[in-house]
Amino acid sequence: MMSRCDLHIHSKYSDGALSPSEIMRRLKESGIYIASITDHDTVSGLEEAKCAAIKYGITFIDGIEISSYKKGFGEIHILGYGINVDDEAFKSELVKIKNLRKERIAKIFDKLKDNGIEFDEEKKKSARGRVDVAYMLKNAKYVETVNEAFDKWLGKNGKAYVDAVRADTLDAVRIIKSAGGVPVFAHPLRTCDADELNAILPELTHAGLMGLEVYYPSHNDDMRRIITEYATRYNLVKTGGSDFHTDASAVKLGDGDGVLDEDALQIILKK
Repeated sequence: MMSRCDLHIHSKYSDGALSPSEIMRRLKESGIYIASITDHDTVSGLEEAKCAAIKYGITFIDGIEISSYKKGFGEIHILGYGINVDDEAFKSELVKIKNLRKERIAKIFDKLKDNGIEFDEEKKKSARGRVDVAYMLKNAKYVETVNEAFDKWLGKNGKAYVDAVRADTLDAVRIIKSAGGVPVFAHPLRTCDADELNAILPELTHAGLMGLEVYYPSHNDDMRRIITEYATRYNLVKTGGSDFHTDASAVKLGDGDGVLDEDALQIILKK
């Protein structure tokens, strides 16, 4: 039996737009009753989400998405499900990751200032990532759209671009696993090609990787088939989610046709 789910959702606590409560309400309207909030490098929205999930009759799974870096592969995102958010070592690692984000954002504001764009300290403190800075540039009329903010200022070729310093991918897997969670490789064939995925999986599974995100809006049938084959080969659970951020995006809650089979559901819920 397959259960419909959305296990990849971002809220206002990272780079999404909606509150966890509003997300849970919309999931119920969509007929999705298994869900996880997976904000980038933070678990701040999980308590609100859990309370709302009870209200709307949704099975909620504590989640996170850690942005990491693997030499030779680049940026890799690792989803974590069923984590113990009170684990002291886990909380300590999140503080380190959060500080790396803060350092990057501070350098971006310094570069903007060098180009004649300056924001007050309160606004700068409120920025959690580049998306927030993009909206600040848009609201201050320096650009007309968020896309323009990235093209002109914040993207790889932008005047205020700063390379991200990420947690090591193997460490991200271990951090989640040590906190009792299930580490899952997010949107693997958006990150690398099939050969690269095959090359990196032995090392990741040895570190504790337990799943692959098969169902994802940009994964077509062939991509799902390839990822499913790797999941079977390496005995990994298959998950799915929309990667929803905001209503302004083409991606909506529930997109990606996320489902969980009984084995995956039991592993993630630890039943």
